[in-house]
Amino acid sequence: MTMRKATPTDNLHTLVAYGGPLGIECRCGRRGLISGEALGAHSGNMKAIRSLRFVCRECGSREWTGYIFHRDEDALGWARAPSPSPDPAHDP
Repeated sequence: MTMRKATPTDNLHTLVAYGGPLGIECRCGRRGLISGEALGAHSGNMKAIRSLRFVCRECGSREWTGYIFHRDEDALGWARAPSPSPDPAHDP
């Protein structure tokens, strides 16, 4: 799978360069994908990925981890797979 965890220096320009969507994983394990287009990503857009605000529909948390994908197919496989390590402190 061609993906990597988003770093604090990644921005929307980075997302465009990789070509795939942004994967978002909540601390409860729920996963989702959002296209660069939906985020307003374009070449030269230096808005930090970490500054984006998301709220989990499952648990209401605003804590998330981002993943950057090279291909849509890899992103879809990741989103459909169960999360390997949900936060043990979270009680659904």
